[in-house]
Amino acid sequence: MWYPAVTKAGLKGLTFHGLRHTGAGLMREAGAHTQVIARRLGHSSERMTTGTYGWVTPETDRAAASALDELLRSSHRGEEKSV
Repeated sequence: MWYPAVTKAGLKGLTFHGLRHTGAGLMREAGAHTQVIARRLGHSSERMTTGTYGWVTPETDRAAASALDELLRSSHRGEEKSV
């Protein structure tokens, strides 16, 4: 059932594990809490989830750098930034 559906969709080579990994990564990118992702994947702990799916995309890294930059700029100007 899996392989005919994947082939028909033009996603030849996609494995169920690959789909699971992509889903976990997309949930992380969307800002889902690690505990929620762990529960959805059936992991026994958040640690297992972050150990397996804890990679950081370039977009996430840039967003963190931008947020830190903005925080430092507003602190330098004497502004308070709510988080």
